[in-house]
Amino acid sequence: MLLVISGSFSAHMANSDGFVVVKKGKRRRPRPNRDCVSSSAKVFDCNESDHDIDFGRVKEKIHFYRDELKCSEFYTNVQEQLKQCYLTVYQERRKQDSENRCDPDLDDVERDVAGLSLNDCPTNTTLPPDMECVCYGVGNISGNIISQYQLALVLALREDFKLNQDRCFMFDPVFTEGEKQTLQDLHFSIIPVNEEGKRRCHGPALFFLPHCGKALYNNLLWCNWHLQTLSNIVIIGNSFKAMVERTPQRLLKETGLYIMKIQEYTVEIPLSQTFHHSDIFNDMAIHYFPLHRLTSAPGELWEAHDAPVYSQHDAEIILS
Repeated sequence: MLLVISGSFSAHMANSDGFVVVKKGKRRRPRPNRDCVSSSAKVFDCNESDHDIDFGRVKEKIHFYRDELKCSEFYTNVQEQLKQCYLTVYQERRKQDSENRCDPDLDDVERDVAGLSLNDCPTNTTLPPDMECVCYGVGNISGNIISQYQLALVLALREDFKLNQDRCFMFDPVFTEGEKQTLQDLHFSIIPVNEEGKRRCHGPALFFLPHCGKALYNNLLWCNWHLQTLSNIVIIGNSFKAMVERTPQRLLKETGLYIMKIQEYTVEIPLSQTFHHSDIFNDMAIHYFPLHRLTSAPGELWEAHDAPVYSQHDAEIILS
C-alpha cells in the first residue's frame, strides 16, 4: 500500500530541475497571523550557501517539532485514521486473497497479484512491514518551518509505525546538497532523478505530497492505474474532493484527469484541523482506494489509460 501526503493548492514556485513546490520558501513578506507559522519563519534564500547553515541545528529543530507533534491531538487523530485505513484495506485483501485461492480460473500470477504483500500485516500497527514510504515536495528543510514540521510528521509516523528506514524515500528539486546530507543523516534515501510522480508500486506504499500540484497526483494515479495496484496505495496530500470542486472541469481534464476519474471511488479522510499552526497541514487528507469500491467501477474506467501530457509552461509541474 502506498501512502502519499500532500497539501492544499496555493501559490507555487518552479525549479528548473524538478517539479513545482507549493507554498514553500516564499520570499514575499507573510501576512501577520498569529496562527501562521510562516509569519515567524526564516525565508530560505536559494542563493544562501550551505556553508552558512548550521545543519546540526536544523536536525535539532526537526526532532523538536517531531516531539511536539507527537504530543498533539492532531497527531493522535492522524495515527488512528491511518490505523483504521490500513486495517480496512488489510481485511479486504485477506478476504479477496482467500476467495482467489479457491478460484480455479485464476493462474498463479493472478493469485500472487491479488494477495499482494498484505498477508503478514502486523497486528500491533496494522501497517505492512514491507511498505514503502515516499515523500515528494517537502521543500527546503533548512530554512522553512512549514517544511520542517511536515518532515517531522513523516519522522514521527515512521517511528511509531516501525517503518523500514531502508524503504523511506525523499525527493524535491530544491534540496541543496546540505539538505540531502541532512535527510540521509535522518535515514532517508534521496531519489536521484525527478520521477514526476510516476512511481510504480509493486507492494504496499505510503505517499506524502505536502502542498504539491495536481499533476504529481495525476501522474502517480496514472502510473498505478489498476485496481489491484491502487488498492495498495495510501496518499496523504491535497484533498481530491477539494481539487475536483474548486477546479474548472476543463482545467481538471488537462492536469488532473485521473484525479477526477478516481475521486468517487476514493475514501477520503480529512486531516483534523486541531494543530495549533493552521497553515502546515491545511486542506490535507488521507486517501485510499478500497477494493470493493474499485471493483464497482465500470470496466471502461480501467481501459482508458492514456499517459498524461503537460505543457512545458504548465505551472502545476516541471518536467524532467
